Amino acid sequence: MADGVDGEQVETLKTRLSEQGAQGMVIAPSMAPVSASGGQNVTPDAMLNGLPSVTMDAVIVPGGESSVQTLKASGQGCYYLQEAYKHLKPIAALGEGEVLLDAAGVAAGEDGVFLGDTVESIFEPFAKVLGEHRVWSRDGKANDMPA
Repeated sequence: MADGVDGEQVETLKTRLSEQGAQGMVIAPSMAPVSASGGQNVTPDAMLNGLPSVTMDAVIVPGGESSVQTLKASGQGCYYLQEAYKHLKPIAALGEGEVLLDAAGVAAGEDGVFLGDTVESIFEPFAKVLGEHRVWSRDGKANDMPA
């Protein structure tokens, strides 16, 4: 995430993951507090180039037009998703997060790739795939990803 992220989505995701016994981590371009669209600040847990997606169980891109455009323009956001795709991780995007999926060449609706407007619209199917640890049905296509 970056400045302009939908802070409500971030908090809802962290809460829902915690309820399921998982820990949501906030990854951003730097360790500086991120200004959310709702006016609150969100403190990142790690940086995009410091904690690669291969070390995560899954990746979720919250909405927020400014956040998504910043991630898309830096290249780090695209690479983070490409690497997660290549390593068969579940991926989800909320709202404007679809723009980053498109920029990274990750097709919404593909096995293990979820798109929705709200956390609740993706959470149950996302959590189910997350529990399987990898999206093995993508294995044959993963090597086509440039990451």
